[in-house]
Amino acid sequence: MKIQNYALLIVLTLCTLPVFAQLSSTHYLPPLHARDVGGQDITSAYVYLSTPYDDPDTNGIDPITVNISLGNGTLLGTVTIAAGSPASFNVDQSALVDITELNSPLSNKGLIIEAPELIYTSLRVQSLSSNHSGYLTAKGDDALGTRFRVGFSELNNTIDNHNFFSSFMAVEDNTIITVSDYETDVVFEPNITDDVLTITLNAGESYTLSGYSGASTPGNDDGFIGALITSQDDAHPIVVTTGNINANDPSIGQGGSDILIDQIVQERLVGEEYMLVRGNGSDVLERILVIATEANTDVSINGNFLFTLTNPGDFEFIRDNDLFLPNILGEPHRNMYLSTGGGKSVYVYQLIGGDIGTDVANATPGMVFVPPLSCFFQNEVNLIPSVNEISPVFNAYEGRIFITSAVGDQVIVNGTILPAMSALANPGTPDWVTYNVINQTGDITVLSEGPIAVGLVGANFAAGFGGYYSGFAVTPEDTDTDICTAAGPINLLERFDGNPPTGGTWTPPLDSGTDIFDPTTDPISNPSLIYNYVAVGDCNPIDVDITITLVDNPSINVIGDITACETFTLADPATLSGNFLNNPQYYTALQSDPTTALIDWTTPITTTTTVFVYDENPADPDMCPDELSFTVTITDEAIANTVPPVRICDDNTNDGTAIFNLEMLTESIILGTQSASNFTVSWHATEQQAIDNIMPFVTPTAYETTSTIIYARIEGNSSSICFDTTAIDLIVDSQPTANAVPTQNICDDSSADGVENFDLTTLNSIILGTQSDTLYNIDFYPTPTDASSETNLITTPTNFTVTGTETITARIENVSNNNCADFTDITLTIIPQATATDPGSYIVCDDSADGDNTNQFTTFDLSTLDDDILDGQDPAIFTVTYHDNPEDANANNGALPTTFVNTDAEVQPITARVSNTQIDACFAIVTFNIVVAPLPVINSPGSYIVCDDSADGDDTNQFTTFDLSTLDDDILNGQDPAIFTVTYHDNPGDANANNDALPTTFINTDAEVQPITARVSNTQNDACFAIVTFNIVVAPLPVINSPVSLSQCDIDQDGFAFFNLTEAQVLLSSDSENETFLYYDLSGAAIANPTAYTNQIQ
Repeated sequence: MKIQNYALLIVLTLCTLPVFAQLSSTHYLPPLHARDVGGQDITSAYVYLSTPYDDPDTNGIDPITVNISLGNGTLLGTVTIAAGSPASFNVDQSALVDITELNSPLSNKGLIIEAPELIYTSLRVQSLSSNHSGYLTAKGDDALGTRFRVGFSELNNTIDNHNFFSSFMAVEDNTIITVSDYETDVVFEPNITDDVLTITLNAGESYTLSGYSGASTPGNDDGFIGALITSQDDAHPIVVTTGNINANDPSIGQGGSDILIDQIVQERLVGEEYMLVRGNGSDVLERILVIATEANTDVSINGNFLFTLTNPGDFEFIRDNDLFLPNILGEPHRNMYLSTGGGKSVYVYQLIGGDIGTDVANATPGMVFVPPLSCFFQNEVNLIPSVNEISPVFNAYEGRIFITSAVGDQVIVNGTILPAMSALANPGTPDWVTYNVINQTGDITVLSEGPIAVGLVGANFAAGFGGYYSGFAVTPEDTDTDICTAAGPINLLERFDGNPPTGGTWTPPLDSGTDIFDPTTDPISNPSLIYNYVAVGDCNPIDVDITITLVDNPSINVIGDITACETFTLADPATLSGNFLNNPQYYTALQSDPTTALIDWTTPITTTTTVFVYDENPADPDMCPDELSFTVTITDEAIANTVPPVRICDDNTNDGTAIFNLEMLTESIILGTQSASNFTVSWHATEQQAIDNIMPFVTPTAYETTSTIIYARIEGNSSSICFDTTAIDLIVDSQPTANAVPTQNICDDSSADGVENFDLTTLNSIILGTQSDTLYNIDFYPTPTDASSETNLITTPTNFTVTGTETITARIENVSNNNCADFTDITLTIIPQATATDPGSYIVCDDSADGDNTNQFTTFDLSTLDDDILDGQDPAIFTVTYHDNPEDANANNGALPTTFVNTDAEVQPITARVSNTQIDACFAIVTFNIVVAPLPVINSPGSYIVCDDSADGDDTNQFTTFDLSTLDDDILNGQDPAIFTVTYHDNPGDANANNDALPTTFINTDAEVQPITARVSNTQNDACFAIVTFNIVVAPLPVINSPVSLSQCDIDQDGFAFFNLTEAQVLLSSDSENETFLYYDLSGAAIANPTAYTNQIQ
């Protein structure tokens, strides 16, 4: 990695300002180290920034933005400055390291200051006590080098709060730094005693060494002064800052210490001649440190030899203040001319004072790294900001300006020409004079007719600082330079090694007629690309050549903006197309942005990112770059979440068509957790239409269809390429109808407790009607609300307990979509159970209604049995029907008419069914017989004549006893007496009513003749009877006339003849016609035929 600002390189080539020392577009500030003792640690650190930039193509102020970053690229902040409008920025602890951070590569400390134009940068620090302040001027590009000699004030080992430090920063990866050529007894904190240190740093990393004063470290007094710090080659330059955070001349002792710091340049940029202006300190304080870069370097002061430095790194402090001329005590303006001769360069550090007050005579030292004299110094310093400030909150310093100028040149400070008489010459040189401008505040601009070096010294009581704002110019030399073909017009003077004056002559002339080289036209007119430049300026005439090598800028083909879903992986930059490509890479920002970082192209990009592509072809001094950018817009991956089948209920027509509101699926299902504000959902009939995003549904909130499959497309609002599709089943489910269920009357059991279990599923067929029981499911719930919410399901519908009267709700729903449901309320009532009492056999007498009263068929009025069968049950609630058999009765089929003619002769079983009128199912049956009882056939016995007797004492009164039962057989005339019974009654009325039956041993109540009515009753049915009236007669006892003789002629003379004995009856009785005569022979045998009786005795 290389810290550079490639975009800036192109800008600088267009700048007409010559580039000198501290004026640069990039400044590097390695961190400082303060020994934390007695409140002298640094607590305030500000960078001060200014610029002379003035765009000739604009009128007015041209502001530029300055980025202040840590070494690792972390941006601390930005400030805007313009010509005449400087600014400061609080860098706080970013410019400082503590003891724990010493001797370690650090990327989070140290500063990189970058701007698109040339700027001045200084770092100003102050201690907690405010008694110490320090100042260094950043040297910009001139601070970059490979070989440095460090200097600072000696330490006093009797004092334990002084220190020295040296800090360096790398601008390339794998920079190897070697610290050497110092005394072996030097001890770096914390207790590092190596004679040589080798340190490897990457770009932006810094490293700080520090040695502390003390009795245990006497080698630290001056053993590190003149030490050599190098990097491995020109391709790995470093920046070095050195000094003391708390020190003074050792002879001063404990008091008067201050901060002495500056940034130095490499050996190549130091020189042979120096002009130094004495500060305002005491003689002890004001001293000069000279460090040799070559062996046997002779040092002269004011033209007089003073000493020789034998070896590189050897040093001397010049403490003789008499060498500052004029040597007049109290003279405010004195200078010194230092030279070496022989072309041998030295480092010159001036330890300087800012105040000579009696209380602080030896205080307020500062250290100035002095630039060598050069007729190629810049002609202006525009500007030094706030010379009386060490920070924006501490501005009570007295500012003083030191100016070294060529003899005879007019010098102007803030628009005021300095009097020529104020210029101070020195006998050591006829070419240079100095100015000491005191009591300055605010911003300072210095202009001159010729080269100048400008330094700043500030003091406030015990605090002081100092530093140069210009210098380190180099004599122009023949130069080889690379120029990029796409660089645009280049000021060739800026490409020389050194600082050539303007106004010279080019051979061959440049096409512009000026110092500007145009890489598109000049190579045509001068293919050799070698130009000679001759000029006369403030220095001796120069005659130098510059040889140009054109280097093609890479030309990266334009990369269009990219939109990707969720992530995007960049192409391997090696595969990028274009012309003259070297090694294109991806970056996070323009190269001019200090925060830019290399992008690992293998890591997917997950957020919208502007990618900068940068490539460069090596060239000297500037790389030949090309840079472009494109934006990778990352939009959220559109995820069409799987949508379960969308089921909607048909209306009551069940025509298979329904209207779907597809939008209801957007947020809740399809988008899921994706924001509806970032995505759009459309709906399509086919998957291909969804992929092609064509023919979306016009009214997705009312999409009418039969069951089908559609496709949803979800795409990011920021890009249509981020989309996903998903198939959605739209199903139109049939809507069930819950058919009304009549009130269910449930028969109570014999307990009559009003509680019964009921199988609700027996109602399913009613609820379903003609609907399919495989398509619909039926559940039961206590209330309509429960049924609607599907809560409190009746879990045992086949054994549901009903008490009294209850109303429940049946829910019929589509088994595929329980939203398709209908409801019906069902009333369940416990109904009393009917009972059927056996009426016994129902016996009806045969009759002759059918023309035959003996065929045992007759008409029965079955309703006459109702009361007996009901046995007290309310006929308004219970009804009785009659059936031919139990099966019909159970099924309530084939009820017989109540006026019924039996179909089975004589006896026929009949089943009676008692039903509850509220529910026919609450019934009971009983089987009984209907019997056609045969009518009795009564035989008239004739008169029952009994002879009068004397039982009652009178056998002539015609009252006697009759045994009526003796007539039974005659009356029954062969009918079964087990079936038929005979009773006797005084009259037919009683006989018909079967009342007052006479005793069978009966004494007549009517003399002589008394009518008696006999009743023959069927024992099966008393109503089956017949009566006959006959007389009982008390016959008077006959009066026999005796004897009576009959005579018959004996025709045959045998003494026997036939006699008609009946002829004697009239002889025997005068009432013979009413009497019956029986005849017996002497033996007592009845004579069978009395009309033809043969006598047996002669």
